[in-house]
Amino acid sequence: MNLRQLLPKNKKAKILDAGGGTGYCTVPLAEIGYHVALVDVSRQMMEIAKKKLVSMRLIENVDFYRRDLRDLSIFENNTFDMVICQGSVLPCIQHFQRALGEMVRVLKRDCLLNVSVHNRLFAFMNASADEDLKHALKLYNSGRSYWFDFGAKIHALHLFTPSEIENVMMSFRIKPKKIIGKIIAPQPLIEKADLHEISRVAYNMSSVQELLGYAKYLDFTGVKM
Repeated sequence: MNLRQLLPKNKKAKILDAGGGTGYCTVPLAEIGYHVALVDVSRQMMEIAKKKLVSMRLIENVDFYRRDLRDLSIFENNTFDMVICQGSVLPCIQHFQRALGEMVRVLKRDCLLNVSVHNRLFAFMNASADEDLKHALKLYNSGRSYWFDFGAKIHALHLFTPSEIENVMMSFRIKPKKIIGKIIAPQPLIEKADLHEISRVAYNMSSVQELLGYAKYLDFTGVKM
């Protein structure tokens, strides 16, 4: 199941791209014809998205809001026909439950929420492969890691298990519909193999539940009850 298969059939539907950054999701959604609200805290990232949309003559399909996802008070309850939070934005937010609560609040009932998060099992296996069992166990037990940039620790990162993300969503009255794993091919394989073939294999593997532990990211889709 990919994002395109989840989209509302009504092209006049309003979609929130929460933490949409440079427009990775917003641009193709605008191309299809949806009206998108892109919300992000980074002015620089949104400027990149705007330039893309202007060059493609799609800028009228998108509204931009520079906001923290923990405060979406600019939107009324039940505003959007779908909410997307891709790029594993949610795990990077301190007190991510507040952001999730806001996303659910602005989503209409019986509509879809699609969120990607970091996979705790993948982080554990990566750390184990580096022969640092103590660190691996700490990651798994705490569910906490950090985002690094050029070796510098930037901010905390929450790591989810498949059952945890389901339970968190249920606590916000989001009924799980599907969890797939976003499998990232090892760099040596990417350098040697055909990229299209790698993408095809990774996509086919993504919905195999037994392979969720090998996925770097978990992609959750649920329905607001």
